[in-house]
Amino acid sequence: MSERLRASAMRRLVGAGGVTALAVSALLFGAVGAPVQAAEMQAAEVQAVVADPQAHPDIPVTLLTSETGSYLPRVEVSINGSAPIPMMIDTGTNFMVVFPGSIVDPTTPVIDTGIAQGINYDGSAASGTIARAQVEVGGVVTTPGDVAFLDATSCTPHCLGYQDGIGGVIGIGQRLSDKHDGGDPANALYSPLAQLTPELSAGFTVDFMSADPVIRLGAPADAGETDTVLYREQDGDLFYPNGQPVYFEPEVCWTIVYGSDSASACNDTVFDTGQSGGMIRGDQFLPLVDPVHSTPEPGSGALLVGLLKTGATVVWSSSTDAEPYAEMVEPGVAPFKYGLFSADAEDTFNSGNGFYLKHTIGFDNDTGEVVISATAGTPTGPRDVRAEAGDQSVVAHWKAPEDAGGSAITGYAVRVTPVGGGAPVLVNADAQADHLRVDGLTGGQAYWVSVAAVNDVGAGPRVRADGQVVPSGATTPPATAAASPALANTGDETASGIAAVAFVLAAAGVGLLVLRRGRRRTS
Repeated sequence: MSERLRASAMRRLVGAGGVTALAVSALLFGAVGAPVQAAEMQAAEVQAVVADPQAHPDIPVTLLTSETGSYLPRVEVSINGSAPIPMMIDTGTNFMVVFPGSIVDPTTPVIDTGIAQGINYDGSAASGTIARAQVEVGGVVTTPGDVAFLDATSCTPHCLGYQDGIGGVIGIGQRLSDKHDGGDPANALYSPLAQLTPELSAGFTVDFMSADPVIRLGAPADAGETDTVLYREQDGDLFYPNGQPVYFEPEVCWTIVYGSDSASACNDTVFDTGQSGGMIRGDQFLPLVDPVHSTPEPGSGALLVGLLKTGATVVWSSSTDAEPYAEMVEPGVAPFKYGLFSADAEDTFNSGNGFYLKHTIGFDNDTGEVVISATAGTPTGPRDVRAEAGDQSVVAHWKAPEDAGGSAITGYAVRVTPVGGGAPVLVNADAQADHLRVDGLTGGQAYWVSVAAVNDVGAGPRVRADGQVVPSGATTPPATAAASPALANTGDETASGIAAVAFVLAAAGVGLLVLRRGRRRTS
């Protein structure tokens, strides 16, 4: 039995005897406008899904876009049989929030516990009481029992998404708020999707790249050869009322390079469907941003320090020694704007929801795995990658990939990374090149060398040469060794610079209407 099936079976056994529970940024990214995509399910299909507990239904998602390219993922939610409520579905919020006046014509009244509750975002705050009700999501699934949620009676200065008629936020992030439950687990606040049947609450997969964006319920598919698996750490011995473990966000190692400046940090990171731009933290990133004069956000008090310089390369990896599973060049537009925020060391980073326009992400709620697909439409990895050492240099060799992806190869991105830590050197070669020399390295220092093929969509998976490479020569690199923005013209010439690997959006735009969370949530 696989680890995933074993964990799911154990949770069903535990749950069987347990309790059934159910603004600076607005100026930067703009408000969200008209819907551009929608997915519908026929009534017969809905009935079949609900009748078959083994089926993994898709929750249809509509992407609302603004003129700036930012987007908001919207689903329809019904509470105790109420009229459908348009809500933002959000992996960055951990429970459901219903804004004032949104519940219209329920078949039965919601249960108001009278327990005070609130939530702070960056730019907005909502307060009210904990209520309980049965929840239907997307017209395809209904919780077996009541779900606890924040029934807001006020928002300050306004409710999130008020410009677009959003009536609430259905938070599906995996955290648990039980400190205000009044001693009753039925009042614990957590994702409604984690309160479905055991099969359906085992996880979900966010797929916003298809023609009809969906959130697919159930444990994600097993990782393929080009997928990346991140592992979340369990939050102590904390479990949901149904016996499911509660996990922290996955740790992601970020590296950002601009010219001769670079900085890195490994931190818990939210892959956030509701965040229009990315969020980084730490003084080491100051040289990489353009300063912004701002005031603390209402709600969280987070302060935007600066915006990442256009043209900076952003790289994500699972560890400091691992090859990147995603990388892009900051284009300076939503949803790929990245802001540097003031915060303490415990605050999370945020991928921004532009990440979902190039990757599907599956969240396994039983095992804690996060499965990230390779960038869609990019080439496969180069073949026969190898590297040889020279005098304060290395030479990378490769052959063209077997599959160019959705368009012709436009170049190759070579990455030379010091073993043991340090800023990587990112350089480019043109589409006809099969090797490239990288100068300006430190003699006696060991390096990893990897190569990715690039097309109009972006960079494909990196392939690392076997073994470490140790250049000879001086142990201190020359002053001119720093990377520059210039690209290599041919594979025969020395090159240094930033890999020009930019995400090209085929259709949908980017970003939400507010850069929200400083700390994930205060209540």
